[in-house]
Amino acid sequence: LMSMQKLNPQIDLLIVDEAHKLKNRAGKMNQAVQELSTTIPYKIFLTGTPIMNRPEELYGVFQAADSKAFGKFSAFAKQHLNYQYNGRFNDLIGYRRLDKIRDTLAEHFLRRTDKEVEMDLPDKVEVNEYVEMTDFQAKLDKQLLLEYDSAMKKLEGMYRNNAPQQQIEAMKGVLQGTMNMRIALFDSPELFTLSTSENIRDTYGTIVESAKGGKESPKLNRLVELVEEIVDNNHKVIIFSQFKRMVHV
Repeated sequence: LMSMQKLNPQIDLLIVDEAHKLKNRAGKMNQAVQELSTTIPYKIFLTGTPIMNRPEELYGVFQAADSKAFGKFSAFAKQHLNYQYNGRFNDLIGYRRLDKIRDTLAEHFLRRTDKEVEMDLPDKVEVNEYVEMTDFQAKLDKQLLLEYDSAMKKLEGMYRNNAPQQQIEAMKGVLQGTMNMRIALFDSPELFTLSTSENIRDTYGTIVESAKGGKESPKLNRLVELVEEIVDNNHKVIIFSQFKRMVHV
């Protein structure tokens, strides 16, 4: 998007897929789409989850799509967000006038349910494949769980002691990061050696490199078997992964 802005192209139609990723109204992606879309007369934003957790996330999406829909955020917050001062800062404790949000949505929102599109879609068949972790994966996962529990206790203590919001958000990031590391471990321990984080590479990547069979991934081995079976039957395969680095494993 940033490169497109510099080119200043003459675009009549903008289509944004996975539009819920614009929920952060202060995010760089949101700002880039806003700047690009100001001169584009027709815009279509596509998403299966327009509201992921909180109504204010919807504001971020609409800010990029049509800034006039909800107006300034201060006005949106005054109408729809309930805050309570806790002695140090304002806590968001609830919402109001959600019916007005629904009315605004109705003017801009086109929803198609599964039943409406089922005639256009082939039957979906889901097959779950289960594999056992290696002893190394199980051992390292236990260590990560201990780190997660420790971080959770620290976060609970921060809430009890009314710690600054910045510290709380940082600890939430640690928790999410540890959970992502567990997911990566289950995919392939080799992901730790390819991490963009120097700390993860030095700490966990070194463990993977030095352990016997540390890079072994039962999940990846089974995936290869399935792909070979599908290709042998003259079918095509699309593989989705949460981690982009999996293509290098």
